[in-house]
This record gives sequence, structure tokens and C-alpha cells, in this order.
Amino acid sequence: MIGILGGYGEVGRSAASILAGRQIRIGGRDASRGFAVDVTDEQSLDRFIAGCELIVNCTGPSHLLSATVAKAVLRAGVDLVDAGGDETLRTSLDDEARVAGRTVMLAAGALPGLSGIVPRWLAADLGGLDHLTAYFAVADRFTKAAAEDYLDGVLGMGNEPLAAWRDGGAVPEALHRRHDVMLPYLATPVSAFPFLDDESRQVARDLDLSSGAWYSVIEGERLLAALDRARGTSRAEAVEDVCRSAALDLAGRTGRTTFVVQGRGGSRTRTAVVRGPGISVLTGAVAGLAATAVLEGNVLPGAWSAATALDPVATIDRLRAVARCSVLPASIEDLTVVEEGVL
Repeated sequence: MIGILGGYGEVGRSAASILAGRQIRIGGRDASRGFAVDVTDEQSLDRFIAGCELIVNCTGPSHLLSATVAKAVLRAGVDLVDAGGDETLRTSLDDEARVAGRTVMLAAGALPGLSGIVPRWLAADLGGLDHLTAYFAVADRFTKAAAEDYLDGVLGMGNEPLAAWRDGGAVPEALHRRHDVMLPYLATPVSAFPFLDDESRQVARDLDLSSGAWYSVIEGERLLAALDRARGTSRAEAVEDVCRSAALDLAGRTGRTTFVVQGRGGSRTRTAVVRGPGISVLTGAVAGLAATAVLEGNVLPGAWSAATALDPVATIDRLRAVARCSVLPASIEDLTVVEEGVL
């Protein structure tokens, strides 16, 4: 039995679709739609977990709920895949999970998660990377929980804005905001914000990069303004502002996620492109694929991040069911010129 917490939401439904054909227990607050569970209530959570071999946590906001779920799952002696969670939580759970012989996989979503898998996929294609430049563009609506997690990632302690990776370490304020950036597969200029978070640092170390630059890409002017306002308002006000602004930016369009990652290994330059649906659907798909890997015995006991634990080539191959994934023998600049010519 696989239990999916938050299974009524877009992330949970997407995870369930990946796991279709297996025995699934869907949990949420609405008893009329499945198994009633309140993740903030210990007894309710324990009842939901009982009888499951694996829990997939798709509830949010993850920075408030992931630790509670993880403790309950380990207490029950079962495995866990969580679309959220961070490096601090992973470190705190690792010893307990290893001793118990259980697998805990965190950050098994799109950002973070797939954002750390794509560079490793590109490195496998090139046979190693020296230099990396990554752009992660999301145009989608936010639920309040998703907006709170988004703001926690943008404003949280683990994220170092404007930093880059150079010769084995982080260099503060090495980069700057970029506006009117043209990227392949995006029809209009975008704003790009440099960042260095726990996942990108781990990617840089694991791939032994000489240099690395990561950018969060925002297509809409309203969301851009909301993020600028967020540091000067309460978190509740910022969440409402982000939800409203993102919805206005996306008016009349469907959500989409575009990852563009350029790598150079030796004299060769290639660009990995992943184009998928909205961020919630893509996050759920990655969580479902992570759960599949755990169920198939492909992840050892312990606490892991998805980007570190999952086989990048196998994961991307399976992700093609919901997203377009390709490695192109060209730079981002060359691809942008070609795309502009097509448009």
C-alpha cells in the first residue's frame, strides 16, 4: 500500500497518476473524497500511515509540515518520499533512517529536485562538466501553500542571492539581476535572478565544476514586483500578493515549466532542455518517479535528496511521459538565435 498525503491537490493527483496500477491510499482533510487525515494531528497521521509500505507527502507548506510527517513515518517503520523538505531536515533524519533500515527521500519535486537532476543528466551525456549555466523558468498559478514554500525558498537562509560557484566554492555577489534575457522556447524577454542554494552547491561539488551560475527566471512583471515587495511585508501579505500577481501574469494561459541548462565539458558545449506542464504537475510527477525508484529497491536506506539519490538518465527517460526532454548540441545563445528565426 502506498499512502499519498495531500492526494486531492494538483501535486498529489500528478503523483498518483505516475503510480497508477499500484494499491494507493489517498489522504486529505475531506473524508468524502478519500481517507480523512490531518497531518498536524499525531493520531490521525498514525492511522493513515498504518498498513502502508511507503508514504508520498504532497502536503504544504512543506517547510512547516515535512518534519512532522517524516517523524511519524519513521516512527511507523516505513519509507518516505516528500516533494518538499530541505538539507537541514535531511541531515537531521539520516542517522535514524539508516539505523531503522528505511529510505527517506526529500526535495523530490521540480524545484528543488528535477532542477538538480537535469545538470547530472547533462553531465552523463557529456561525460563530465566543467562549466554550467542553468535557467529555471516557471509560469504558473500558486496555491497559498505553494506560495509560502516559494517565498521560503527565495527568502530562506539556504538561498544566497547573486552568488555563483567558482573554483570549488561560493562567491558572494558575483552575479547580478538580468533583465530582457532571451531564452530558447520562451517567446518574450524575461528577468533572471542569480541564486545559489543547497541543491546547486551539492551539484557543483558532485560534478566538480570549475564554475556554475543558476538563475530563477520570472516571466511576468506583476510577480516580479510582488517578490520585490515581499521583504517589506508580512509573510501572510506576501503570500496573498504572490498568488494574486502570478494569476494575473498567467491570465488566459496554461501553466508551464521550462528548464534550460547549458554545460561545457572539454571543448564541447551542449544544452539540456526540459519543457513541461505547470510546476505542481511536474512536482507531482517527480515525486511519483521517486516513489517508484524506492519501491523498486533502487535507493539505499538513509535520508537523501532526490537530486542525489535518483539515477538521472533513468529518471529523465521516465519523465518523458509528461515533459519534453532533450539534449541539444548547441549553446543557449545559438538556440535562442534559431528560435527567434523560427518565431
